[in-house]
Amino acid sequence: MTIKEQYAANLMGHWDFRTGTINDQSGNGNNASFQTGGVWGNSDKGRALGLKALSDYLTVADDSTLQITGEITIAMWVKFEDYPGSSGRLITKGADSFSLYHLGVNQIGIGDDFGFRNTTNFTLEDGKYHLVCATHDGSDTLVGLKLYSDGMAATTYGSSGTFNGWSAGTDLGIGARNTGTGGFGGTFREIMIFNTKLEDSEIAQLYEESLKEAFLTAVPTKTFSPKPYATQDPILPTPIFESDCKPRANKLDDLSGNGNDADINGVTSSEGALGESVEFKGVADQDV
Repeated sequence: MTIKEQYAANLMGHWDFRTGTINDQSGNGNNASFQTGGVWGNSDKGRALGLKALSDYLTVADDSTLQITGEITIAMWVKFEDYPGSSGRLITKGADSFSLYHLGVNQIGIGDDFGFRNTTNFTLEDGKYHLVCATHDGSDTLVGLKLYSDGMAATTYGSSGTFNGWSAGTDLGIGARNTGTGGFGGTFREIMIFNTKLEDSEIAQLYEESLKEAFLTAVPTKTFSPKPYATQDPILPTPIFESDCKPRANKLDDLSGNGNDADINGVTSSEGALGESVEFKGVADQDV
């Protein structure tokens, strides 16, 4: 069982941008909304959402499922691109500096109340996607905070202070505060918020499992259902030639009503997946 499957009931928000949507896939209905900017692109695992300008961000309406004051895990696949002069926000539940929880970035790496600094065992400013995670044990101090990059523990930024519950009733901001300030420029592939604390081994497992996940496509699978021309949508153009591909006396009858019957030379008919079809097997086969 994967980490996502094991903790599906603890997944309060899941924005999997690889599928080309900003809707929440946790089942809690915490869908995001564009406020400014945002550019869709491709990543090695599917689609990705670029909030590359410091003014680009999303918001998620306040919901009780996001008002987490106990154990928490924030995990996101993100590519760092534009570093603000002061701490920018990857994700924030709250406004200004009085956040219920947030994960921020500054010029030296990840920073602020819920963040970490670069160490020799990892780097973030390399133009690649990284799994950035933050966990807290629900205590009232930052001592309970742990941070990770690509499954490895990172140096915690700050070891004292209070883990407060301010701004519990405010919207969630992605790429900035919910007011648009404190913006961060980068590209997001996936964001997850759990209302439990994942352990070191589980963070490492989440990273390894994510690496093995298949490429996701934003193109929905459609079932082809042929229907008579007369019942097709009126916005479709009127054909000048239409055939049922059933040769009759070396001709293909035009069913469009325009009399454009086709003469065929060397063409044979066969049974296709959806009915009869004509085959052009030789270089001289043609219809005119």
